[in-house]
Amino acid sequence: MLYFYVSSYSSMAKLQVSLKLNANLMNDIGHLVPEGYLQTKNNIFTKTLGKLIGRYKVKALKRKIGRIIKGSVSLINAHVAMMTLMKRTTNRMSANLSILARI
Repeated sequence: MLYFYVSSYSSMAKLQVSLKLNANLMNDIGHLVPEGYLQTKNNIFTKTLGKLIGRYKVKALKRKIGRIIKGSVSLINAHVAMMTLMKRTTNRMSANLSILARI
């Protein structure tokens, strides 16, 4: 369960978060600080959450780019189809004009 307490309303406001975590997880986190991976438990949570959020942002961006590319491909296909149709129509018109010119 997460509890968020707003300490101020500025754009750089820090929030206090209370978490209920598994004892084994807390034990593992507690070992990271003395081993020198990060300076404080706060740094561990901040960096980990930042990386997790960044990962989801990358996934969302990849999905968005995929949809744009898919839309672009269909636009390109529509453009190619339209150009082909115009070329065929132009060829037919040229053929018809040459027939009319003979008359």
